[in-house]
Amino acid sequence: TNMEVFAYAINQEHSQKAATSSSAKMEDLNWRNKIASSVHRLQSISDLEEESAAQTIVRDKIHILVDMMGYTRGNRKGVFAFQPAPVQVAFKGYMSTSGAKHFHLISDRVATPPEFASQYSERLSLISGLGCFISGHAVNHNNLLLPTKQDEQVKRTLVELGVPMSGIVMCCFNGLYKLDANVWTLWMHILQRARGNTTLWLLNDPKEAQNHLCREASVRGVSCTDQILFSDRVPFEIHIQVKSRCDVALDTPVYNSHGTAADIMWAGVPLITLPESTMAARVAASILMACNLSEFITRSPQEYVNLVHHLHSSQSLLRKSSEKVHRLRPTWPLHDLRRWARNFQLASRNLLNLFFAGESERDWNVINF
Repeated sequence: TNMEVFAYAINQEHSQKAATSSSAKMEDLNWRNKIASSVHRLQSISDLEEESAAQTIVRDKIHILVDMMGYTRGNRKGVFAFQPAPVQVAFKGYMSTSGAKHFHLISDRVATPPEFASQYSERLSLISGLGCFISGHAVNHNNLLLPTKQDEQVKRTLVELGVPMSGIVMCCFNGLYKLDANVWTLWMHILQRARGNTTLWLLNDPKEAQNHLCREASVRGVSCTDQILFSDRVPFEIHIQVKSRCDVALDTPVYNSHGTAADIMWAGVPLITLPESTMAARVAASILMACNLSEFITRSPQEYVNLVHHLHSSQSLLRKSSEKVHRLRPTWPLHDLRRWARNFQLASRNLLNLFFAGESERDWNVINF
């Protein structure tokens, strides 16, 4: 490639001293060093005001500037407002519209259907075939592809968390802020139909939500003590193996599983989703479509409940579904990082070519690559 890649660090670097006091900070430092060795130049703009940071980017003659933060913590959205590059791309870090018109949003036709383009201030740049989501699980957790027995640390962790060793375990490891009254009602209906030896396993984050959710479960005829398990996070190095104990994963329709979808599917667990209209509510469907698992995408709340019930009530169907997820894992496009990078590069070049051709002012808002 004849592309030069510049990286701008928008947050403070951990000092070596600070990093040695925390494995997480050391991991951050290792990743920073790895990025620095992979790009032509890494420059910190963390101490610069927005306009000064933008001027730095202009001096570097950047053609395509990529924002991976959106409005998440630590973002520098103000830098992009100065439009220091002719093509500015929003990608992955924030699965929604920015409300700004100086961006192209890299996505796909499932996450952001062209007919919903009016919901976005950005021009949609849709990559076909692979989907807009990528994952490093095939690199970071490739040990799951090996036929190994569950190790003692994983078994001990499951026991400590109180996860049942028998029966059906349904799960959702999204932050509890992604729940709303509608999906909670659906889940309680599922648990009422299941009864018996069935547990819904949730991440206890934020912890303040547990009492409220248990109260709402009781109102809907479900006992938290009997059927719902709230647990804390587990160590990163075993979290996928721990999650593989689950039988079915339940998605949150209003704000989908994104990274957690990639997690649970890499653990070999079928994920049931119900896409709505916004990008954040369609990412799980995008992932499932790209992975040839469209049978887990439902079209209505009733279909969502019915599919979970069918999987729960049919051991053969549940086993076949899990086997398919396991079998297809090595072939999923979201893990083909080299191919995805080539497609992303092609899309970026095409956007730049459109700019140089004077197409930026034309009345279009969707481009397909």
